Amino acid sequence: MIKGWTQKQAINRKMRHDSRLSGAVAKTTLMCSFIVLLLFSSCASLQKMAVSSFEKPTVSVADIKLDRLSFEQVTLLFDIEITNPNLMAVNLAGFDYDLGMNNKSLVQGNQKKGLKIAAQSESMVQLPVTLNFKDLYQSINELRRRDNADYILSLGVTIEAPLLGSEHRLSINKQGQIPLPKLPAISLDALELKRLGFSGADLTVKVKVENPNAFDFGMNSINFSLQIAGAQWLNQKSTNQQKILAKKNGILSFPISLNFFEIGPSVLKLLKSSEPLDYDVEGEVEFNTSLPLIGVTKVPFALSGKVPVQK
Repeated sequence: MIKGWTQKQAINRKMRHDSRLSGAVAKTTLMCSFIVLLLFSSCASLQKMAVSSFEKPTVSVADIKLDRLSFEQVTLLFDIEITNPNLMAVNLAGFDYDLGMNNKSLVQGNQKKGLKIAAQSESMVQLPVTLNFKDLYQSINELRRRDNADYILSLGVTIEAPLLGSEHRLSINKQGQIPLPKLPAISLDALELKRLGFSGADLTVKVKVENPNAFDFGMNSINFSLQIAGAQWLNQKSTNQQKILAKKNGILSFPISLNFFEIGPSVLKLLKSSEPLDYDVEGEVEFNTSLPLIGVTKVPFALSGKVPVQK
């Protein structure tokens, strides 16, 4: 009987122990749940505070450069400055742009960057935009007569805030002006007869060079080949330098001495005639401009038509 009583006491003690253990576990679980809930509540509060205190970064065009310039195209280089005023880093995801003139869109594009901008700091990125003059004149014909053109750049910058899981697009417009350089126009101006004899003739070929630009350029050299009625009358290179002023014309003179025994007696008949002569001209002109980005340029030319003989 004593043995049975002892077993009963042991069972009761175990039950009381298990009950106390279950209570402790319950209290611990409740405490952990409370801590987790508190942490989540704190994180949510902190994120809410971060969102409410977040300031959108600012974007500006710090500088614009003429990076490359030729008679075919121009490349503008935009220095884009992005300022992050926040206590957290942000990412430059990319940007899109549209360059237009006269309310017409001419060049569009976008770039992905993935650049990190540290907290309370500034970063600079460069955007090159190339404009082809041939495409420009086809779109806006009136610009052919202008020396400069006004443009507007519409720029969109996409900023990511990883800690907030948000994305922001910043927009800015920038206006400016670009030069519109044009190639000189070359034409056969006159064919002057200086002397006519039975054995030969002396003439002067005058070539007109028109400068349509608002800047001067200098002629360095010209290669010139002239055919009259299918016969070559002149093949010469001139290195006489000549300055052609802005919006002015220059005249290049080439002397010709013809020997009828070499070139044929039919030339005498052509020169005595009052009819204009068929000509073909080929060559290349080398010139430099007062614009340092253009520098020395070589331009081939080919002309054909009719020219009267001035006697």
